[in-house]
Amino acid sequence: MAKHNRIANISVADIVMYDETALEVSWAAVESAESYRLEISGDNGNSFNEIYSGADTHFNYDVSKCDFSRVIFRVYAVNAEGVSPFLESKEVTVLDWIIEDLDNGTMLLQPFGLIIDSKASKIDDVPAVRETTEEIAGLDGEIPVDMKYSPRLFDLVTFMKDEFGSVQEREEFIRYTSRHINRSVRKLRYLMYHGYIFGVKRISSSMQRNPSWCNLDIALKAYDVLGYSPVQNVIYGNGVCVNDGDEDCYPIIILKDEQNNPTITVNGTDYQVVIDALEGDTVYIDCEKEIVIREREGIRTYVSGAYYLDFPVFHVGENTVSGCYAVKWRNRVFAV
Repeated sequence: MAKHNRIANISVADIVMYDETALEVSWAAVESAESYRLEISGDNGNSFNEIYSGADTHFNYDVSKCDFSRVIFRVYAVNAEGVSPFLESKEVTVLDWIIEDLDNGTMLLQPFGLIIDSKASKIDDVPAVRETTEEIAGLDGEIPVDMKYSPRLFDLVTFMKDEFGSVQEREEFIRYTSRHINRSVRKLRYLMYHGYIFGVKRISSSMQRNPSWCNLDIALKAYDVLGYSPVQNVIYGNGVCVNDGDEDCYPIIILKDEQNNPTITVNGTDYQVVIDALEGDTVYIDCEKEIVIREREGIRTYVSGAYYLDFPVFHVGENTVSGCYAVKWRNRVFAV
């Protein structure tokens, strides 16, 4: 299959709730394709796993079985000649909880419909700004000087629903709520509150029998006045990247297949990457972390010494890029 037969676009939602049964992934048809292969990677994993192979141009991913907080999909077109270059989706945030404000001054913890006691709950402990994307290991960890500490814990005191039709219905609700809140906390989960997304971990709970309160741990302990949009932008090939944020942001530049010290151009400035990549390799240039990662046969490794110049930055407004396979970025905005 010729390289130009890469799929034109792939569509996913920005945010999905964990308890929803399906997240629809759809992509454009390729005339020469006999089938398609869809893969998934979660929480910045080191590999992609196949979840679908067939002739359809859409797939419903079962979110209720998802053990990730953020997922990315890849799709390939396949025919007798081979496999096309992949097209990667934007990142999808999987929300566990939403604190929903109601007009009467009360709040709900969704997806359970539990009423939150705003007077008894430590709602004020939730930072009023977006969290940083970097996880801070502890109070003894390295926290940049331009960041502020934020409280780690907040309690949600909730009242059980009273519209149960039977004892069995009440018991089923308790089991469902307990199973959801007490599920694996090996990875970060996400809470939406006042329109902002926070990384959280559940540290203890009384939800086993009586869902009256739960204690959530904000795992990201420091925050800045600037945060990143939960929506990830992506373009493929040469083009214009629009930074709609309030400040400069840092792209992730993706190179694909065989490369010998390639040069990419951002806003008229050339940047050379000192790297030898083979057919099938994917190279990720993370301009914020200032690292280069090469993915080969599903394994990602850091490449030392690949960059000896400054890493590109996206200024507010339009930014031109060329010489790369794809570019991803999040707008950096003032949190209010």
